[in-house]
Amino acid sequence: MAKKIISRGPIAIKMAKIALNESLQGSLDTGLRIEGLAEALCYSTQDKREGLYAFLEKRKPRFKNE
Repeated sequence: MAKKIISRGPIAIKMAKIALNESLQGSLDTGLRIEGLAEALCYSTQDKREGLYAFLEKRKPRFKNE
């Protein structure tokens, strides 16, 4: 499972960890807001574009943490 997780974009992994940790400590409303903010942040990265292009080109993504 860990190998599959680390094959993903580093920014997305970091945001997922933050969202999970915060959701355990706060309310559902707070958790959903954090998840929405994390998603918006991830969609604005170069790594998101790289992941999309890699998928369309049927190749492994080369994430740069950008």
